[in-house]
Amino acid sequence: MSRIHSICVLTAVAVIPVTGVAQQQVHPVPEVYGIFSKNDQSGAPEADLIVSGEFARVMFELMVAEAVDDTCGEGLIKRDGNGLQCYQDTDGATQCSFGYDFVRQMLTPGPLVC
Repeated sequence: MSRIHSICVLTAVAVIPVTGVAQQQVHPVPEVYGIFSKNDQSGAPEADLIVSGEFARVMFELMVAEAVDDTCGEGLIKRDGNGLQCYQDTDGATQCSFGYDFVRQMLTPGPLVC
């Protein structure tokens, strides 16, 4: 049974804080995908987001988590304790994902899991 109930392509704008700079830089994020689904176990509604491209590469670089070998493929993965996870292939292509559980009101690991 598929978890995916609908998928939509989102146009997003993200704000990246820059250390030592009073203003924040705003960047368009054209490669964002959203999936509305239900949790397999509880049936609770979830929203899962995937960010790709240059913005995901910057997210990967800014994460303080240690990059480790990706056991699902070739490349590296970083995970934080709140559900954000970013993958970087050996060719540099990067994707980050996270989800949001509306019932528990918290972030979840998102759809990019092996």
